[in-house]
Amino acid sequence: MEKNDFLRELENILELEPNTLKGGESLEETGVWDSLGVVSFMAFADEKLGLVLQADKISASKTIEDLIGLLGDRISG
Repeated sequence: MEKNDFLRELENILELEPNTLKGGESLEETGVWDSLGVVSFMAFADEKLGLVLQADKISASKTIEDLIGLLGDRISG
């Protein structure tokens, strides 16, 4: 998946307006990153990318780039 496609998916997960995320934001800046966001991100990673991620690693993430890092080579660009 391309990075821009991932950002659009993350906007959908977090119920943000389209083209809101650029990739350099902290998760706190989004104003909507919470436990539901963590669970929704886990479901996305599992269903769309075939990755099973640990909730504590997602919760420890501070930026969108941290989330991308958890997805490894599944995200390009």
